Amino acid sequence: MKKYATGDKYVTKLNLKIFEDKHHSYPDEIEKTAAHYLVRAAKHFRLDVSPEISKLAAGKHVSNVVDLTLIDRTAWANKQEMDKVAEEVEYALQIKRSTPFIQKILQKKPWYILSSIVKNLT
Repeated sequence: MKKYATGDKYVTKLNLKIFEDKHHSYPDEIEKTAAHYLVRAAKHFRLDVSPEISKLAAGKHVSNVVDLTLIDRTAWANKQEMDKVAEEVEYALQIKRSTPFIQKILQKKPWYILSSIVKNLT
């Protein structure tokens, strides 16, 4: 009976792609173990492995079992924070492109804007 990762060439290729895209979000211990077994499966099917995954799989591998209680949660949290990239927020009403009247209203306090909108609706 073959292991899951070496069961099918196309599943292995798909797993490599998914791991390559998402491995940054995994704890280091899980990342290294998964990379090790994916590289072994890729060699079995003679698939190309990215240098990044090969680098993760390099070195001594201890076990295929990861004890979740031994994961360094602080390092994992810091790793996730570093991976986040601030995305540019797009607003429905851009201040730069709006009319001078709207810019004047937006410079006032938010409660004033809300009260003005309510007055116009009633």
